[in-house]
Amino acid sequence: MQTIPKLDLSHFTQGSPAQKNQFVHDLGEAFEQIGFVAIRNHGIPSDTLKLLYQEVANFFALADEIKLKYDDTLGGGQRGYTGFGKEHAKQRNAGDLKEFWHFGQYETLTDFPYPPNKLVDELPNFNTAGESVYRALEHTGIQMLRAIALHLQLDENYFDDRASKGNSILRAIHYPPITQDPKDAIRAGEHEDINLITLLVGASADGLEVLNKNNEWIGVTEVEDHIVVNVGDMLRKEVGRHSEIGERIQDCMENFHYGKLQSFIADLLTVDDQIVCDMVGVPPSLEQTVFEQSNIILGVGDPEYVQSMEDLMGAFITLHQMAMEIGQNRLDHPTDDIASVLMHAEVDGERLTVAEFASFFILLVVAGNETTRTAISHGMWALQNHPDQQEIGRAHV
Repeated sequence: MQTIPKLDLSHFTQGSPAQKNQFVHDLGEAFEQIGFVAIRNHGIPSDTLKLLYQEVANFFALADEIKLKYDDTLGGGQRGYTGFGKEHAKQRNAGDLKEFWHFGQYETLTDFPYPPNKLVDELPNFNTAGESVYRALEHTGIQMLRAIALHLQLDENYFDDRASKGNSILRAIHYPPITQDPKDAIRAGEHEDINLITLLVGASADGLEVLNKNNEWIGVTEVEDHIVVNVGDMLRKEVGRHSEIGERIQDCMENFHYGKLQSFIADLLTVDDQIVCDMVGVPPSLEQTVFEQSNIILGVGDPEYVQSMEDLMGAFITLHQMAMEIGQNRLDHPTDDIASVLMHAEVDGERLTVAEFASFFILLVVAGNETTRTAISHGMWALQNHPDQQEIGRAHV
């Protein structure tokens, strides 16, 4: 595949049942093959987008001292302005050659209020244009998630409650002219998006490239009046885990065997630690270390895991040092993961220290591991002692 597929969203939202089914099929195939698709008739008026582009250009043309009034470094960059070169992709140390602005959720939640959007005093139309496009993109995103849900053989509205009033962010990016040798820096490093899906409004110039299954970079061009939609880590990984776990649950229920069940539970525990690692930005190469060391901490009294106090202390020290390095890195070079948000969040004038972040990390991986294995163990013990419930389970998988 040398280009990304192009689809018409109106076939899903306003088309016949056959057109709707075909859209779902083509969307699923595109996401499975390359992870990207270009969408036309997405429901966002072109005049609304043009106004935002003009206002964004006006903002980035302001003097640096004015833009810095709206810097949100202390808030982890969730709202407002982030300056040139401050963000970098994973696996890179040099800052990307860009600056950007974040618009966030406008609806308030009582249980977990989002940070308020920053209002630019100098450009009142900037604020209203951003809100209009944010709300329009949110509506389009819901339609895309409904199509994805049908492809996954879920209820069409499966994602509605999860995405409604969600913590989505609209990022307006400016790539200023390069006036000196950037050395090893680039416009925006290769990366994966952490969220469910990303909606990309057409840029003013080409430059976006995507990696296909043949490890080839493909330029995304000729998508004027389209919105590019791509699958994020959360959706991709959860779909993969959901499919694999579902198949293995069915296999366990149809061919109940203790050894097979042990292997399945062990794999689930690995998945649990992977989720935490993804959240806080642990490199994939260190995920197995996190799993092994958390097992040692939980294995006190079990000679298979802990043979001496030195083993236990070594596990704590390994995880603590790893987490401190991640925390310091995100403090110096924030990205879009939770570790960056935690390290830059300020409550009552105070921030987490790197050591406090490390302690929090250990609590996450150990508690997540322990509660998962306890819940699964007790659940399988109950199934073993109540064969009638096994029959009910077999009927539902």
